[in-house]
Amino acid sequence: MTTCRQCDAGTFGSATGLTACVFCPAGSYASSGNVKGQWSADVCVDCPASKYSNAGPGAINASVCRDCAAGQYSYAGVTGCTWCPPGKFALDENPGFTAIHCEACSPGKYGTEIGALSADVCKSCAAGSYNFRVGMTACIECPRGTWAASGSASGQVESPCEDCPAGKYSEHLAATTDDDCTSCPAVAGSTSLPASISVLNCSGVCGPGYFAPSNSSLLCSPCSTGTFKAGTSHLAVENCTLCPDGSYGVEPGEAECSYCPVGSYLSVADSGVTSCDLCAAGKFSDAGPKSACTSCHPWADTGGMEGSSRDRCHCRTGSSALSSAAHGVTECTTCF
Repeated sequence: MTTCRQCDAGTFGSATGLTACVFCPAGSYASSGNVKGQWSADVCVDCPASKYSNAGPGAINASVCRDCAAGQYSYAGVTGCTWCPPGKFALDENPGFTAIHCEACSPGKYGTEIGALSADVCKSCAAGSYNFRVGMTACIECPRGTWAASGSASGQVESPCEDCPAGKYSEHLAATTDDDCTSCPAVAGSTSLPASISVLNCSGVCGPGYFAPSNSSLLCSPCSTGTFKAGTSHLAVENCTLCPDGSYGVEPGEAECSYCPVGSYLSVADSGVTSCDLCAAGKFSDAGPKSACTSCHPWADTGGMEGSSRDRCHCRTGSSALSSAAHGVTECTTCF
């Protein structure tokens, strides 16, 4: 014979034929206290906003609801509180700095602290920056190619950024004066579009590996394969330089030429095709440009190995090193 039992305090049974009662969920408690036999879910009451309960399910009184820590907030019926994120702060309307929500820093300001307790943590945007939204963690800096017409004023809500005029450029973020807009180089016809961010935006000026076809050109052409240009040209036209002997170019627009690896040299066929060939046995090559390999000392060899570096040159049997460099033998002498 089955015996029906009353639901324990902190639980309820809202249907017939149950084999178990339902606990009031975590974050709530039973308003009926220790009274058994509750039948409606309405007996469970959420802990209010700004409080939480980690007591688990089946709590029987409001004492399980605890205040959130200072700088935290919560909604009703939660098992933990949440820290106010950066850009916001806890609005203290209750004793103990408990909060039901976080207030956002106003436009023109920003915040970086977690769990802030007042609007005092919201800092004004620095000169050269602005912020038109609430709850921001950083301000928007005037980008390169612009300057802040508001000068040294802080806390700007609307963008104070103005473009550097044509013929000038600025590489600075958050510039606060038009003096930060630098004139293009004084070459014939050199100019730039408004809001230019680099001297390379000026006509007739090109970066490494490129040259300007004319003084007024805003487009740069790559140096051809086998030539290079190392620096930025502040001249109207910069000629590209042929790669030095023993070096080669891989593709157009290079800032420097390539060298064959140690133990090899640059070979140029009659057709003009270049390749890196291994040094023959008894020869070596060091780093840097090289169009031929160097022979080891007459009484030294590489033991029959091709593609050797200097340190693989060893004196032959019957001789010994007379002098040596940091890597490898430079001179041998006979032992008799």
